[in-house]
Amino acid sequence: MSATTYDYRAIDQDGAPHNGRLTAASEQEAYRRLAAQGLTPTTIRVESRSTRPVAVGSITAQDVAALTRELSVLLETNIPLARGLVSIAEHEEKKALRAVIMDVAGMIEAGSPLSVSL
Repeated sequence: MSATTYDYRAIDQDGAPHNGRLTAASEQEAYRRLAAQGLTPTTIRVESRSTRPVAVGSITAQDVAALTRELSVLLETNIPLARGLVSIAEHEEKKALRAVIMDVAGMIEAGSPLSVSL
């Protein structure tokens, strides 16, 4: 199973708040790891995509249209989505678009639906 990055908020035994990020195979594993550190999680959720920087203006509408066509071909040919996206990313020239595609592929491998991953 692929690891997923989680954002968390927790409190320690003294009630002091702690925020952070950790990588775990599941939300339950993330909870257990925080508890092992003496923390009581109040919130654990998959890392917010908004924290991943993408250069403004580096991905054009034409890039999105081309990726949409490539996704369509993947779905029509029954190629596993995550594997197909990695292949698309490996051939992508734009760094920003390659990073986004790899990020989506990673989220899909971790079990997120395509609609959430995008």
